[in-house]
Amino acid sequence: MAEVSSEDNVGAFYRDRVMKLSRSSRYRGVPTTYEYKKDAVNHYCGDELCLYLTYDADKVSLHYEGEACAICLASSALMAEHINGLTQPQAQQITEQVLSCLSQQQDVELGEEFTYFVEKVRSLPVRIQCASLCWNALHPLLNSLPEDQPSGD
Repeated sequence: MAEVSSEDNVGAFYRDRVMKLSRSSRYRGVPTTYEYKKDAVNHYCGDELCLYLTYDADKVSLHYEGEACAICLASSALMAEHINGLTQPQAQQITEQVLSCLSQQQDVELGEEFTYFVEKVRSLPVRIQCASLCWNALHPLLNSLPEDQPSGD
């Protein structure tokens, strides 16, 4: 039986997971309306990303757009999937957990796909900045949100 090299594993990771996620369009694109916008640039590799956020009825609505590598876009797609519909405190907690997970090799429970993605990115240390760009941009956006939204009553 032939052994599978780590290069083959990385190739499969890109082919099977990263490329699929990076092409995800559910939350990709500029929404028709948004309240907050945050530009982010990874000067190391040239990734450029823009986050668009609306905070309505205590729920986060997040979209993203950018010219970036597949890992950055895949991480952005995963982020939008996990953050949309959450309250500010919930979104902030997940953001802090993910940033800690990526930088300090701690685990975070956000589903099998996300866990697999983080494990593989951590095996490619130079790409951690790519995966972290969107989360680092989201953190100050969430901090700028009002703690209590006025009700529409």
